[in-house]
Amino acid sequence: MSAHRQHIDVLMYHSISDAGGPTSMPAPVFAAQMKALAETGYHIANLTDLVAWREGQLKLPEKTAIITFDDGFLDFRDAAWPVLERLGFSAIVFLPTDCLGENESWEGANSPPRALMSWGDVSALSKNGAQFGSHSLTHANLTLLDRETLNTQLSQSRSRLEDALGEAVTTFAAPYGAVNETVRSAIADHYAIAAGTQLGRTDDSVDVFDVPRLEMHYFRDIALWRKYLEGKADRYLAVRKFARNIRQVFR
Repeated sequence: MSAHRQHIDVLMYHSISDAGGPTSMPAPVFAAQMKALAETGYHIANLTDLVAWREGQLKLPEKTAIITFDDGFLDFRDAAWPVLERLGFSAIVFLPTDCLGENESWEGANSPPRALMSWGDVSALSKNGAQFGSHSLTHANLTLLDRETLNTQLSQSRSRLEDALGEAVTTFAAPYGAVNETVRSAIADHYAIAAGTQLGRTDDSVDVFDVPRLEMHYFRDIALWRKYLEGKADRYLAVRKFARNIRQVFR
């Protein structure tokens, strides 16, 4: 019989709002998802913990999750953070640094566009315990860039965050989850870990430069989410992964 392998759930959110589409989560649903995490006894870690855990330098409780947000929408400040703070949770937000203080305007943005946080918001939240990582300068599809532009997107977004926060920034998430070997190699030159968009759980064999996450719009049904947290919905996740892989093949 093989030894038990611990898994970590890395949760992926974007906007906590009533805007349309799978990247928006209604605030009451988000609050219920977080409440379920708390009531099920989950420990909330961060991505730097995941690096240390994977290397055997840190032990994490059996029930551990990491909460992540892409894009830095203003509703993180207004709708997500109050819930997280009340529960004693933290989260990491991946920021497209050249877009802060504006509305989303990249390919695939919502209509009407959603507002992003300002640098002032980011600074204040950081002082209160929120964590921030890079999401490139401009929310670019990194696989379409030449190597020089790719490195500029990765290095300058990091340096701008470090200047604003006064601390090292070692975490990244590629916009759209778009990576290839060139992008992955470049990310590894600048960061210690990167969250991806592959659907799945994380274990100690994970590629730290393309960490799988759970897209939380698949768990809007709170009863189902509670079943998952209790270890009773693995088949549901497997079916979702299979369906998603099929869609990607036929795109």
